[in-house]
Amino acid sequence: MDNADENLMIRSIQVADLPELWALSYGPKADLEWLKYNGPYF
Repeated sequence: MDNADENLMIRSIQVADLPELWALSYGPKADLEWLKYNGPYF
């Protein structure tokens, strides 16, 4: 196993994480291709 990830920590989302997560999902550099397929569903 590679030791490159020995400092990786998995944790729950914190309130302080929300701005960065929003920017990744919807910000100016986000890939919004998936929104084309996000409903409405008839």
